[in-house]
Amino acid sequence: NDMGVHVDISGSAVAFFLETFRNYLLVDTPFGGKAVQIPENWDFQDAENVVALLFQKIRELGTFTRIDLAIDDYGKFFTVSEVHGLVENKQCVTKFRTYQYYQSKSISDSTMTGETLYIGSKKSDAYIRVYDKGLEQKAGINWVRWEVQLRDERATAFSDMVLHCENHENTIAPIIVGTLAGFVRFVELDDSNRS
Repeated sequence: NDMGVHVDISGSAVAFFLETFRNYLLVDTPFGGKAVQIPENWDFQDAENVVALLFQKIRELGTFTRIDLAIDDYGKFFTVSEVHGLVENKQCVTKFRTYQYYQSKSISDSTMTGETLYIGSKKSDAYIRVYDKGLEQKAGINWVRWEVQLRDERATAFSDMVLHCENHENTIAPIIVGTLAGFVRFVELDDSNRS
């Protein structure tokens, strides 16, 4: 009671959820087609950005207490071990103070079954999880997932960025990547001043 409504949508259901929300906004036009109708009291005017429209509707009805962002790297940038090596080598610039690194292995043959690096504290308003999604899914491919967990004011600040972004062509990917880059970046050790 009095806790509100919690919505948890699996990654595979997100596209369906967004399409359903977009269809909720569709109206018939005088020209025999359909168009997205934006309510007059909404601040956002880009009818193509369904995610921003959804965020506006959520903000109208409630608040964001947590937002999880995910970025998938299919072997282009870093493995989890490489990220761990960069952190260990003090090539990581971040405001976070702690990190944890975990590996899980099979008892029968010692093959790795999982690898995760946490940057920051799970109790704080933001932290980063980097893990081998390929191992988790037993996919046999290089697939590293970066997740940024935002809570309370940080979640609200992220929703503000989505609502006020311009020219992102129906995607919030640049905002997600920018958020990650604001929390952690890696440098070459070619200067005594790492920042």
